[in-house]
Amino acid sequence: MTLDSEYLRGSMAAVRSVLRHASCPECVFFHFVSAEFDPMSPQVLTQLVRSTFPSLNFKVYIFREDTVINLISSSIRQALENPLNYAWRHSQFLR
Repeated sequence: MTLDSEYLRGSMAAVRSVLRHASCPECVFFHFVSAEFDPMSPQVLTQLVRSTFPSLNFKVYIFREDTVINLISSSIRQALENPLNYAWRHSQFLR
């Protein structure tokens, strides 16, 4: 799941929903991808998640936008113009 300042509220809502509906929430592990140069640093986003869900098992991966910024075509949908969204759709850049 992406973790960025623009969609933080939606990501937190998704985490809450998964935990609430999981039969064994303590076994759920989240993998978040956060852009290196987000207005809120990945460290701040990590602290927000940890303070909201103190017992959540998760890891935050740092995404370097420069790995895909030149690959985004001007003909691509507007939603994919954001490098993090583009990389999520083309997951080979997240390894």
